[in-house]
Amino acid sequence: MAIVFRYFVTCCAADAQPIGLVIKKDNGLKIKNNDWVRITGVVMVMLFAISLNMTWLGILIGIFISIGMAVTVSGLVVLGVSGKSDVRSVTSCHKKIFFIIEAIIEIMAGLMIMGLGVYFSITTA
Repeated sequence: MAIVFRYFVTCCAADAQPIGLVIKKDNGLKIKNNDWVRITGVVMVMLFAISLNMTWLGILIGIFISIGMAVTVSGLVVLGVSGKSDVRSVTSCHKKIFFIIEAIIEIMAGLMIMGLGVYFSITTA
């Protein structure tokens, strides 16, 4: 079991109070006492909302964050699919050019995903 918390300050350091969450299952999480743990997104929003005694607001913002992520990912997929069909229609008379462009785009996309993975693993370590 672990407790993840942050200090909530209303005026100065003297009135700082810990606000946190209890993690019951650690799933192999190796946290030592007084370690810093990076938390992002909805967890941070929930901690802030709980510190303001507005849990409902944290839940509402979490829902909107999820909807925003779903719309963004769906939009990117639609752009990717429509972009591929647009390239195919432009290069319909030159099939060899289409396959070359398709291979280049797929390689670039793979390299960008790999680069993001390396970046995130370096920055979160």
